[in-house]
Amino acid sequence: MKDYNGTLHRLGEEVLTDGEAGPLLRAQLRSHVLGDQISLEGAPVAYTYDLDGMRNGLTLARLGQLTRTPRERRADPGPLTEIAEAYADLADRYETAHPQRVELLAIAATMWSLASYQANAAALAAAFTREAQSLFARGENEVSETPTTAAPYRIAELTGAVLRRDLDAVSRLGQQAADDLPALGQRLLGETADGEADVADAAALAAYGLTGRAARNLAALWRTGNRDAGRAAVADLRKAASILLDASVADTWILIDSLAHVAEDIVATSPWLQLRRAATWAPCGSATSRP
Repeated sequence: MKDYNGTLHRLGEEVLTDGEAGPLLRAQLRSHVLGDQISLEGAPVAYTYDLDGMRNGLTLARLGQLTRTPRERRADPGPLTEIAEAYADLADRYETAHPQRVELLAIAATMWSLASYQANAAALAAAFTREAQSLFARGENEVSETPTTAAPYRIAELTGAVLRRDLDAVSRLGQQAADDLPALGQRLLGETADGEADVADAAALAAYGLTGRAARNLAALWRTGNRDAGRAAVADLRKAASILLDASVADTWILIDSLAHVAEDIVATSPWLQLRRAATWAPCGSATSRP
């Protein structure tokens, strides 16, 4: 992410100490969440934090951290864990399957992942996946499959699978995107002709196709160590995020943008890098000393 000569990173750090997401307000939010969890009657204390103000401050703090490279974040997570925890606390202020809660869970899982706390990320990603399904459900666990809802939901599914590091699900959903796209594209053309679809729907469908291809490439990276596939996945996700941003599809853009940064970390920390640096290696899998 462009840092504008360090301006964004500096503002992101300052907002954690001086702004809406400062220590006092973040402590209030944490206290409120814990109070509700341990008290049957809720916390009787009067709090002064504002959900929207906290969200704005944390957004700036998050963007500031995204200007750092994966190597820098791994060497020193810095405030990433605080940001992740605050996003999770914000999510708890909303009812289950509320659109804001679902979005905040995804961001919280992403920030835990970038801080290298993969267990925390996976736990929140599992909750995000369940609640995203409830959010998009129609009737009893029936996800609406119109082009305008299928693409955002499938993108959410893929986001959850990557954050959970579920290789089988990532591979399956990536292939499903390739299988779904032709039919969804034809249906979208029909809806466009009838005036029932717009540019945002087309952008979401294009992003879904790119995200599906990125998922297939991530699966190839995990299975075979193909770093070119990993880099292609990051490039596809960044392109998808750009398409969504140009079409002002903010909610799905947040998922794709978060996923792009996670994929960048996955490529940078691939275990295959360490395997290829081993001093001994044999074609058949047994270690032998080199002459």
